[in-house]
Amino acid sequence: MTFPSAPINGARWGMWGFLLAVCIVAVRRMTTCARTILLCWTMGFVLMWVVMGNLGVLPYGLLPLAVLWSLVAVGLAVLIAQRVMEKNEAEPARGGTALTRVPHP
Repeated sequence: MTFPSAPINGARWGMWGFLLAVCIVAVRRMTTCARTILLCWTMGFVLMWVVMGNLGVLPYGLLPLAVLWSLVAVGLAVLIAQRVMEKNEAEPARGGTALTRVPHP
């Protein structure tokens, strides 16, 4: 199995990562960490594997390892997003006023 290595493909994966991060932050603001991990892992990885399987380029032998590490990656991303959101809520804005956000549960 070979994947194209053109620079545009690297840019596409970068965009995929950025969009997954945006989804993680948006979902985390509405639900718990565990639900965010499960939902974003499904959105980001399971759907990608379904497409790759349909295209015939999914290495099924690597799938168990990929499931484990993708769950770890999404879990760490959720924790990082949580820390950044907590930090932004605690710091005052540049004008000296506190950030006004609706607190999440």
